[in-house]
Amino acid sequence: MTEEIEPDYKQVFKLFKDVILLPLTLILILFKKKELSDLFNPIKDLWEYFWDAKFTAILVISNVLFFLFTVVYVGTMPEAQQETFSKRYLLDGPSNLLSLNIVPFVVSWFVHSDWSHLLGNVLFLFILGRVVEKNFGPMKFALIYFGSAVISGVVDDLVHISDMTYFSSGASGAIAGLASAAMLVEPFYLVCVLLIPVPVFLFGWLQVYSDVSGVLNPSSESTIANFAHLGGFFAITIIVFFMSSEEKSKLLRGLLINLFTLAVLVALWWYTSK
Repeated sequence: MTEEIEPDYKQVFKLFKDVILLPLTLILILFKKKELSDLFNPIKDLWEYFWDAKFTAILVISNVLFFLFTVVYVGTMPEAQQETFSKRYLLDGPSNLLSLNIVPFVVSWFVHSDWSHLLGNVLFLFILGRVVEKNFGPMKFALIYFGSAVISGVVDDLVHISDMTYFSSGASGAIAGLASAAMLVEPFYLVCVLLIPVPVFLFGWLQVYSDVSGVLNPSSESTIANFAHLGGFFAITIIVFFMSSEEKSKLLRGLLINLFTLAVLVALWWYTSK
């Protein structure tokens, strides 16, 4: 089942147009050529844009609310108590996987270390979630999102199985799963990243390149869970078995388009760099 969700560029253009025309709208209201309610069109458009993909919007709100909870509740604890509480209930790590402690494994998907971590994740959750929810509907979206979260978490824990002091948090692995599904189901769909239209397949492959580079050239100062991202990205190879035949065909066709397009781009890069 697919959802009736307007493309990003249409929604962004409509919002941009209403904001630009605000001074003219105000003048027309003064001359009684428009209603006062027209002044609030940008807010109305912004809400419609946000709420268009409802399951995605609910996840965004959930992440923000849980972050506020951790800031208000955990942030007021003494430092030593904060660390103990976080490791027991909020952060995922190999120690929790080995002890089958499910609570922090799941809760960690909604935990973010600071505002920049939260804003980055909810931005890409919103952008990519709209594409996936549009093509698969809310139920399959939930399967892809939470399935990718589980697989990415297990992969990250197994990679760090020898380090019982390792802990991580965030929805990045689940969002990487959304990126993978989005670029396979609709490779040339234009997503608006900071108001710039970008084909979703390009966005996805740049993410993979970044994470592979992070794995091959690790930095002691980096806090990016590259293995979790890659686990989430390739989780679709398992999740696809729970898809319908039509959905599997769509994803396979998307994979072939991605590989062909990537090969052409690499060939052009190699030719022009000679």
